Amino acid sequence: MDSQNKPLAWVAVALGIVIITLFVRSYAPDPEGINMRGLIIFLYLIPIGFSIFFLTGIESLIIGIIVVAAGAYAVCGPHYTLGPLFSTGIIWQLFAFLILSFWAGLLSSRLRNQSFQSEDSLVRIEDTSAMLQTERVRLLTQQKKYAEDINSLNSMIITLSDLAKEISSILDPEGLLKLVMGKAVKLFSAKTCAIFHVDTAANKLSYACSVGYYADELSDLKLTADEESGMAGWCAKNGKFMSMDEIQRNPHLSDLLRQNKFPIIFCQPIVQHGKTLAVICVGEVEKKLDELELMRFASTLANLSAIAMENAKFVDGMKEQAIRDGLTGLYNHRYFYELLDDKMKNVRKAGTALAVFLIDIDHFKKFNDTYGHQLGDFILQKTAAILSSNAQKTDVVARYGGEEFAIVSIGNNTDVIAKLAEGIRVAVEGAVFSHGNLKLSVTISLGVAFYDLKANIAASELVKFSDQALYKAKESGRNKVCFYS
Repeated sequence: MDSQNKPLAWVAVALGIVIITLFVRSYAPDPEGINMRGLIIFLYLIPIGFSIFFLTGIESLIIGIIVVAAGAYAVCGPHYTLGPLFSTGIIWQLFAFLILSFWAGLLSSRLRNQSFQSEDSLVRIEDTSAMLQTERVRLLTQQKKYAEDINSLNSMIITLSDLAKEISSILDPEGLLKLVMGKAVKLFSAKTCAIFHVDTAANKLSYACSVGYYADELSDLKLTADEESGMAGWCAKNGKFMSMDEIQRNPHLSDLLRQNKFPIIFCQPIVQHGKTLAVICVGEVEKKLDELELMRFASTLANLSAIAMENAKFVDGMKEQAIRDGLTGLYNHRYFYELLDDKMKNVRKAGTALAVFLIDIDHFKKFNDTYGHQLGDFILQKTAAILSSNAQKTDVVARYGGEEFAIVSIGNNTDVIAKLAEGIRVAVEGAVFSHGNLKLSVTISLGVAFYDLKANIAASELVKFSDQALYKAKESGRNKVCFYS
């Protein structure tokens, strides 16, 4: 019996007990031996008992039987027989009441079934409500995730927009790559990121900048632009995006993981006109992005970077043209003076020696007049190459004008610089100038002036001293080094 039908059963039982108690106490057979009042009670208690049964189910059958039995006791004394029922016609009334009791029970059963159906509907409603609540929670969670994704995408778009604005104002290639790296860190929530220059001709990658990695370790790596250097090398060679997810989907790429020289989860090449300029490598991120979104934003970042790098290279080329001699590739006259002025300031602070060489090709006009200007240009180019290869890395080599060259040399003392000047003279004298069928010998004259750190002189005055020494070398027979004194 369920909890909803128990109260109804107990009410029926209580009602039966009350009626029995009231009338049994007045039990007194009539003259014919029939307890008519008890009989009436019995007839009314039968439908009550059956109703209890039909209303509350099989579990309350005992309660119904008790109620019917109580009514029977009210009718029958210990000495009573069923004979008077037939003699008085009460049996037919009993039959009628039984039929009514059946229909009453049937009606009660339907009501009970409706009650069960109502309960079942209520359970279904509760289940549906719980399901809807679960779905609501799922949708709210999904909505929150979508909102976070939208915020993340908006942040990425803003980062790329900022990059597009900032990138156009930076013309220094190294500064540009540092800016790109900073935007990559923000864009991908990267903890570690590095960028490498790619030299496809030399088949190598060279370190540019990084964050999160040990810079010294990365700069010491010998990376090649192929699969031997793992994901970074593959990316540089093929000019395509590469990630850990891609490797997991393609087992034939699994060797790239073993070839990695440092931790990487994805690489994005910076490609312009089919040539890979650099590779962006990310090793660790705070939040992993969907791969499609990752590829899209990495590609956009690389495209913006490629355009900016090309612009920076163009501007850098224009700057080089402005400071370089078009024929020899050496610094020009104007830039020579700028560098000389800076070098003089530096040595005043450092206390090191500095000297200016002025160099003139001996009998250059004769070469031009005899063999033509093409040979003259060749002699200038060849001489410039010899000067550059024999000068120190810290020296400044320039074309001063016409057949004259200039070198700003810095050394620990004047003896070192003097030996350098003589070494350059010997190198030119020993070189063979082959042009077509011609094999010529060329010599140079050098005038050297040392910078007196105690003297407050300008760069132009120091060059003037060198010119005087050069004039002395030419006047004394050429192919020699003379010092200003």
